Amino acid sequence: MWLSNRVLAWTSASNGGEYGDEMVMRRAYEIWAHAEALLRHPQSDFSLVDSVANLKRAISHRLKALNSIYDFSTIPVQNKPKRLLEQLAYFEIVRPTMLNTLISVRNALEHEDIPPPTSNRCHELVDVTWYFLRTTDHLITFIKDQILLFPLGNDSLNSDYWLEVVTGPRQAWAIELRGWITSSSVSPTIQSMWLPINVHRVETRRDLRSRLTAQGIEWNENEEEGRGSDDDDMYIHAVVDMSSPIGPEMYRNYFNARMVIG
Repeated sequence: MWLSNRVLAWTSASNGGEYGDEMVMRRAYEIWAHAEALLRHPQSDFSLVDSVANLKRAISHRLKALNSIYDFSTIPVQNKPKRLLEQLAYFEIVRPTMLNTLISVRNALEHEDIPPPTSNRCHELVDVTWYFLRTTDHLITFIKDQILLFPLGNDSLNSDYWLEVVTGPRQAWAIELRGWITSSSVSPTIQSMWLPINVHRVETRRDLRSRLTAQGIEWNENEEEGRGSDDDDMYIHAVVDMSSPIGPEMYRNYFNARMVIG
């Protein structure tokens, strides 16, 4: 079967995982702070060169830490970029334009002995590096293994439709799904840009109501939030067919899932 790409456009929220090493997260900031300090009281152009070099170190430290956790090259999406920074952009974790500028400046200073950027430009690069670190902090401090998808504008706690998605580096990026969707969200025939899935279990709202009633369990339509809304809505438990070509959308949802407080 195939799962609709409309579901892949739902809101994503973190739904479980484990805490990472906060010291690893803080180390990049220590290097960044040293780069910033060099700009406060520059002694010469060499201070500017050293500042840019340390910004590059801070970025490299963070990239290495991210890749050690997520091993982006193993994410089973075809035709993704090979360079790590481009992979982060591909999964919509960062926008790399300014970071590429910093790296190109750093490489030019190292290999061509050109004059350093101006002090103002160096301050801009300090800010760019800080934003990069802040953008990726959550991926270092909390490694998700579950996310929750639900329709835009809905509350994750009482949405009639939702999908719990289990994936991440500890699952070798395999994807397991369970939750309530509309009957039009799946198709028995191949659909362009839809996600191929192997369904383990499916049950319509109508069948669930009949089953519970047969067991003597009262069904109250007004108290059945989170179980669809129409008789043909269905609960599915499935895994993504990893042998088929899949797109990056689900992994983008994973990396960009917002944290839910409370």
